[in-house]
Amino acid sequence: MRKVAGLFLIHLLIGAKLWAQPTEVYYLRADIEEPWCCGWAPYPDANPNGFDYVFGAGGWNLAFYESASADAIFSDNTCYVYLEGGDGHAEEMETFFDAHQSLIEDWVNNGGSLFLNAAPNEGDGMNYGFGGVWLWYPYWWAGDVTAAPGMASHPIFTGPYTPVCTDYYGTSFTHAYTSGPDLTPIIDDYWYANYPALTTKTWGAGTVFFGSMTTASWHYPSLEAANLRNNMHAYLYSLCSLLLPVEFTSFEAYPDGSAIELNWTVADEMEVTAYTIERSLNGIEWETIEVVDLQDPTQKTGTYTRTDNHPVQGLSYYQIKMVMGSDHFGYSTARKVELNGEMTLYPNPTREVLYLSTDGSAPEQIRVFNAAGEAMNIETCFNHGITALRLAGLPPGIYTMVAVFHGVPEARTFVKS
Repeated sequence: MRKVAGLFLIHLLIGAKLWAQPTEVYYLRADIEEPWCCGWAPYPDANPNGFDYVFGAGGWNLAFYESASADAIFSDNTCYVYLEGGDGHAEEMETFFDAHQSLIEDWVNNGGSLFLNAAPNEGDGMNYGFGGVWLWYPYWWAGDVTAAPGMASHPIFTGPYTPVCTDYYGTSFTHAYTSGPDLTPIIDDYWYANYPALTTKTWGAGTVFFGSMTTASWHYPSLEAANLRNNMHAYLYSLCSLLLPVEFTSFEAYPDGSAIELNWTVADEMEVTAYTIERSLNGIEWETIEVVDLQDPTQKTGTYTRTDNHPVQGLSYYQIKMVMGSDHFGYSTARKVELNGEMTLYPNPTREVLYLSTDGSAPEQIRVFNAAGEAMNIETCFNHGITALRLAGLPPGIYTMVAVFHGVPEARTFVKS
């Protein structure tokens, strides 16, 4: 099994093209201690820890506003850049951005992905550029935020890192807000929707996130908040891929009796050397179940059908990896398949998080009991037909989960390892 770090696979659209794997990722801040260092959750140094989690240790670069080479960072070799201006880093960020605004905007216009984020403890706001976007500070520090209308299905709220929710709170989730033309709000202040915490804008071939958020270590629920920030990085990283002229035109996965049928069609596959069929239980960790070798050009038909005769029961995901040579690859949309349609718990056994998959409806109540019949105190988070149960505080053992749907309880047993 492998963990996919950085590529936001689940929500790439059908028709997405094959890309060359992007290269450099940068995190920029001032040359002082990490902003909002430790917060109130067990995530000290939240920014670098999040980058390690998404891109892997050593898979990203730290640079400082005072000494960074803007020409080297905002180049054809760079895929994604995150500029942090929270706490005491705001004035340094503003100085750096003002000095290199044209270079940065041109880089995004050519396809780069940028995240400008500042929850300041200094200064008076700043020009975020890109056609008149501004960060306004000082501002009442919002403690409650929610997905903007119509944004609950945005990729940052669905994966690849889960559990994740659409509502969060914190002593100060945000210290400012953004405004400007052609912005799309993603996260709103719960009480004052006109003061968004996160907005986005397409700029040429690239995408920008404009944020005013403190680090995820100040947000709650804590694990979901860390995953949300990781999803932001992964999503932006996925958008900046270098496109090549090979395209998935369709991919379907569906139950057929006790098997799963997979059908996909590709346009102009002359350079494709193989397709790898991958399966996952959670949309994050993937295993290869078959490789379709196309080294012989006569085997290329453009349309393919394969069968998984040994699928897992309950919920699973499938995707097709398209390979060109040794260093170019791309992915289809990931398709979710539920073989039996029943309520499913996974993984089982589990250590920290147990997922409950249903037909899309949220359970009215969930309770967990130990072997002695005592009710356990757990946290839950429901999103898009999947409920995450936080089990970190439970000792190892056998437990019973009871979920109530339309007044009718259903019970399942699981093992906490």
